[in-house]
Amino acid sequence: LGPVEEALIGTPVADASRPLEILRTVHSFDPCIACGVHVIDPDSNQVYKVRAT
Repeated sequence: LGPVEEALIGTPVADASRPLEILRTVHSFDPCIACGVHVIDPDSNQVYKVRAT
């Protein structure tokens, strides 16, 4: 895992339909890669795809 992935592990998300916490964390590393983020819920293995526009 890279530094961004390590930073996202265990990040609490208040609203899965609007995971602003994920985007804020990714933005702190490189704003150019936060427009599309894929997140996997460890409990359900569901994949969430988030796009910021």
